[in-house]
Amino acid sequence: MMFDLAKFRILYPLFRDLDDEVIEAFAEQAQCIVNAQCAGACGDAAWMAVTAHLLSLSSSAESGDVPSGSVLSATIDKVSVTYRQRVSRNAWSDWLGLTPFGEQALALMNACSSGGDYYGGLPELAAFRKVGGIY
Repeated sequence: MMFDLAKFRILYPLFRDLDDEVIEAFAEQAQCIVNAQCAGACGDAAWMAVTAHLLSLSSSAESGDVPSGSVLSATIDKVSVTYRQRVSRNAWSDWLGLTPFGEQALALMNACSSGGDYYGGLPELAAFRKVGGIY
């Protein structure tokens, strides 16, 4: 599967000044994160959103503004720390919630993975009558 760099630059203009190699390296990491079941246009959109999420986290880390996921603000004189209220039940959703791109990726991956296949059981359970036409 090829990463559509031109489409990524249109959808996420915040990263238009980055080198192609940087975006493609983060896209390779993002491909490992996106669920294998997420295919087609929805899967490509999730892949791009996770790439933007990783790039945003990396950019924040380089500027020294590392989103820890829990601390909103800290004061040194008369020590004061404000914590972010956790809005999700698991670390995965919490990590993706650190950027708007991650929230978009989570929504896209949830849309891709809804439903599922059924395996096992008797064939009669999936039919209106018994298999072979006998009632």
